Parts: sequence; C-alpha cells; structure tokens
Amino acid sequence: MWCRRTDELVDGPNASHITPKALDRWEQRLTDVFEGRPYDMYDAALSDTVTKYPVDIQVGYNHMPKIEV
Repeated sequence: MWCRRTDELVDGPNASHITPKALDRWEQRLTDVFEGRPYDMYDAALSDTVTKYPVDIQVGYNHMPKIEV
C-alpha cells in the first residue's frame, strides 16, 4: 500500500500539483517510517513490517518518484 501511495504522487489525479518539496517531505516520511515514527495507519503498517522483517530502506527509495524539470 505504501508503494502504491508513492506511485500516486506522480501518476495519480493530483500529480500535476506535486512539487519537488512535496517529494522531499515524502522521502523524509519514508525515513521516519523506517525509524519507527509513522504518520498514519498505512505508515504504521510498513513501520511494523520493517521492525519484524529484514527490509532494506533502499527498497522504498527505489519506489520514490522523480520529477523531471
């Protein structure tokens, strides 16, 4: 679910309104999730998973969208 929400940032109906600053905040959010500081229930689910299983944060970064300017 978390990766799907990440994908929606650039492919979803609000993609034209997503700024590089918003992506930076989303990247910080990913870091926070991996450090046990989730923002919502979807973040909490991912945070719980990464505490129980060997998930490398790079997997999340690989799904981070890039905005071409």
